[in-house]
Amino acid sequence: MSVGLALLDANPDWSFPYRASVNAADVRLAVAEAGVIEGPDGFPVAQSMLNVLQPANGLNPSLPESWVVDGTPYTTYEAALLRALQAVQASIGGSGLFGQDPRHPA
Repeated sequence: MSVGLALLDANPDWSFPYRASVNAADVRLAVAEAGVIEGPDGFPVAQSMLNVLQPANGLNPSLPESWVVDGTPYTTYEAALLRALQAVQASIGGSGLFGQDPRHPA
């Protein structure tokens, strides 16, 4: 997670020089995955990456009424955060862990 954050701090618009399709959005998704895997202590980092990738996400860990993604309410912040990150991943074509619970890979 720290390497991804350092890369984004150094160059927020980074792209891989040998494959431009791998870019800062992919790094943000990877950092978000690491935050989710870390658990509650990593959720703020995951949320901050989501806020860059999807600024209008509206999730607030302290407001259960905000735990709605694509019109579906969730009973936990973690579930809403995961679903929001899955939606971002699908929209940018990322290939991270968000298709499954990253704490329990298949």
